[in-house]
Parts: sequence; structure tokens; C-alpha cells
Amino acid sequence: MIRSTSYGSAVIEYTLTQSPRSSLSISVLPDGAVTVAAPEEADPAEIDERVRRRARWILRQQRRFAEFRPRTPPRQFIGGETHRYLGRQYRLKIDTAEKDRVLIRSGRLVVETRFPDDRDWTRVLVRRWMRQRARKVLKERYDEARPIMAALGIEPPPLMICPMKKRWGSHTSSGRVLLNDMLIAARRDCIDYVIVHELCHVVEPNHSPRFFRLLNRHMPDWERRKELLEKSMI
Repeated sequence: MIRSTSYGSAVIEYTLTQSPRSSLSISVLPDGAVTVAAPEEADPAEIDERVRRRARWILRQQRRFAEFRPRTPPRQFIGGETHRYLGRQYRLKIDTAEKDRVLIRSGRLVVETRFPDDRDWTRVLVRRWMRQRARKVLKERYDEARPIMAALGIEPPPLMICPMKKRWGSHTSSGRVLLNDMLIAARRDCIDYVIVHELCHVVEPNHSPRFFRLLNRHMPDWERRKELLEKSMI
């Protein structure tokens, strides 16, 4: 059942599920959706009031999720434009060559290609190289976080590095940690923030006070890293 309630000028829409349970819980999902699980005998008007009482927390969580979604401007894959790799901007240089390859040389991202005028092929080469680097670098940063995994009292979750449209990372219901391969554009300390964020979700799935206590304990400067990530990836 879809219901809504007002808090000031904001309207909070939520999905209500009622079942044989003793308590009411409110969750904010990564896409900003709000779900409420309530006892089957609970009065809908009282549920609305409970949601209103948690409205500031709900709106804050929705803002946090919105900030955590990747925002990257489109690239044209032409010579001279900039591409970000591990927190640094590199100007793209396209050279004619007999074999296709991508490398960083003299502070530039160099594409050597048989088809220097083909933007689509340049896009393929750059993205393929970025994905290869992401698989290597993100796995290295993940392995560096093993002491934090031990401190959290968890076994290293299976890691998957893949394209993600709305998130930098995720902890799935099957126990995997997913990292967005676009994180290869971010600084290493920002990559580490995303990793620790998701590892804390292994212990605490929701953005509850307990979750933020864990995050503060294992990465006291997480807010600085998060801000750097958001500012640098716009």
C-alpha cells in the first residue's frame, strides 16, 4: 500500500506493509524510496504520525543517498579534453599507430590507434583500459581493507567490480560487495571510503546510528573523503 504524509513543505511517500509483527520499522532504500513495516493491527493514521516524527531523518537519508550517486559529465573522446584517473585530470592525446593501446605518458592519457579519427573506437579503447585498471586497482584497495574487515569481525565478502548507474558501491543481499568501475577516476583515499562504507553495511545494512558509529570508528575522516569524492566526480 502506498501512503503519504506531509512534513512542512515536503511530502513523504512510503510503501506500507502490515504483517504479524510486534514493532514498526522505517527504512530508506538507496534509490530514496521509503518503506514501512508495521504490525497488522496498527492504525494507518498512527503510522503516518510515526513517519512524520522520523521525517527529518528520512529526508537526511534521502539526501545522503542522492549525494552518493555518481555524476559524471559526458565525454566526446577528442584530443585535448580531460579524463580523470585516480583523482588526476589527464588530457587526451590521440596518436596514429599500427596497434591499438592506451597508456599514460608525460602527464597525458595517450591513445595509440589505427583509427585516430574514429571517436567511437577511441571511446571503446579508453573505456576498456579504464575497466582493466579498475579491476586491478580497486581489488588492491579492497585487499588493503582486510584489517578493517577483521576489526568488524567479518570474513572478506566476495568482491565484484562492475558498471553501476546509480551508486558508487553496494552490499547485496547475497553478501557481495559491488564497486562501480567508474571509481577508477577517484582518488585512492576516496575509493577506500566507498569500500569501508560498504563493509560497514555488512554489519549494519541500514544507515542507522549504529552504522555511522561503525563508520566513524573505522574511518574518522569519512566525511572529508566523501566530500572530496562528490566534488571531484561532478
